Amino acid sequence: PEERLRLTEAAHDAMRGTTQPWARKCLAARTVELVGSVNVGEDEVAMAKMLAVYDIAVIPQKAVGPYNIDLAIDPIAVEIYSGGWHGTGRHAARSAERFGYILNQGWTVVVVWCDGRKCPIDVGAADYVAALVEFACRNPSVLGEYRVIRCDGYEVTRGRDDLDQLTRVPSFN
Repeated sequence: PEERLRLTEAAHDAMRGTTQPWARKCLAARTVELVGSVNVGEDEVAMAKMLAVYDIAVIPQKAVGPYNIDLAIDPIAVEIYSGGWHGTGRHAARSAERFGYILNQGWTVVVVWCDGRKCPIDVGAADYVAALVEFACRNPSVLGEYRVIRCDGYEVTRGRDDLDQLTRVPSFN
C-alpha cells in the first residue's frame, strides 16, 4: 500500500481541486463495476449473501451514470450505510443529487442504515429487500421511490421528492 501511494501521489496532486467531465466520471464508474472496488464493506458482502438465500443475484458496484450502486437488483438499488459518516459532511451534502439522478433513471433506492456496534446488518433487512424486489416486479409504481430502512428491516421513511430525508440517521435504540 505504501508503494502504491507513493506511485500515485503525483497524479493525485495534479488532479486535486479539478472538476472532471461527465463522460470521465461515467467511465470511472463503469470501470469500478467491471473491475471491482477495494471499498466494498463487510455489510455489503453480508447483504449479498443473505439475498442469495432468496436466489436473488446482485450486481455489486453497478454503474448508473457517474455513480456506483452498492448492490443492484434491477430495478432496486441497495445502498448500505454502515457508520455515521454517511449522514454528515460532503457525503450528506451530495446525497440528494446522487439519489435524484439514480431515481430519475428508473431505479428504486433502498438505503440500509446499520452500525456494527449497535445495529449490525440483519436478515430482516434482506427480507425487506427481497419482498420489495418481488413487489416491484408486479407493481411498477414503486419505481422512482426511495426507502430508508434500519439494519433490522424496520422502515424509517419513504418518498419520491423529499430527498433531504435520505440523510437522516435513524435511532439505533
